[in-house]
Amino acid sequence: MNILLEKSMIDIKDLKELKEKNNITYNPNKPNIDLVITDDALYFKNYKDYSINYSHWLEKGSLAFVVSVLEETLTDLNSLKF
Repeated sequence: MNILLEKSMIDIKDLKELKEKNNITYNPNKPNIDLVITDDALYFKNYKDYSINYSHWLEKGSLAFVVSVLEETLTDLNSLKF
């Protein structure tokens, strides 16, 4: 998954985990971005209505885990014909 990271601060461990299975960019002009991570929310680049406040999820898992759970949701959204 291609992720735009717009967080002002991120733990090095979280960043390392995200980079293991995803492409991380800090450039909002890069094409083919799937997911955007801000300080308090995640949203799919092409489906901004699906914004998710992830702060309470971090109590039970890492940011990389939250992103991995959302991969299937993105696949499902992309398969629908709007």
